[in-house]
Amino acid sequence: MTFGAPPATEVSLSRDATGRCFVRDISPAVIEVVTDQEVVVPEVRDASGNVIQPAVIRKIDRPAVTETRDQTLFEALCPERLTPDLMSTLQRALAARGDYRGSITGTYDRNTARAVQRHQKSRGLDSPTLAIMTARDLGLIVVDLTEPADTQ
Repeated sequence: MTFGAPPATEVSLSRDATGRCFVRDISPAVIEVVTDQEVVVPEVRDASGNVIQPAVIRKIDRPAVTETRDQTLFEALCPERLTPDLMSTLQRALAARGDYRGSITGTYDRNTARAVQRHQKSRGLDSPTLAIMTARDLGLIVVDLTEPADTQ
């Protein structure tokens, strides 16, 4: 059992001195109820090994962290670059790869964000925010060969 609603990521956008956009994607810890068993009274056996009195066991529910808080920083497309034309192209590119199943709307809607996350997760980045690395890999933006390669 998980406490509260399913965890949502917290996303913050910042720009560096050159105007490039970076996203800090923070996933909260997941806390679930874990049930342990504790022997209160051990079983009793006779001389031949038969149980003559079963053990008394108590169940104890306790909260436990099942997923730790995670934070990722990566370069993303700045909001002004997310035009309807680029979004339509993104949706078609993701659909061609089997990650997007919706209509081509030209908007960064919930279906598009889920498709982006599905596509990026398979490449090691679990975020619904479009990373610049993903946009380059999908052929949405030109790769600048004068800059060092992104590490995410």
